[in-house]
Amino acid sequence: MRFVHRSLTPERADVLEPQIRARAEQMKPRGTALGICRICSTVVYGQDKLVLTAGSPLHHSCVRPPAAAS
Repeated sequence: MRFVHRSLTPERADVLEPQIRARAEQMKPRGTALGICRICSTVVYGQDKLVLTAGSPLHHSCVRPPAAAS
């Protein structure tokens, strides 16, 4: 397959620029990865709300409050 180079029109550039910026923002690293959440198995990043339990990072939203005593 041969690539054909065409000039980018200003109108097309106006359409593509926000799409390219949005994609670049999505691909930007979120921060330093600290480890894997033991509950949801996703990566815990440095700026996430987190709790360290026995040296393992957990997402703050994954931590369940202790059951109320009956």
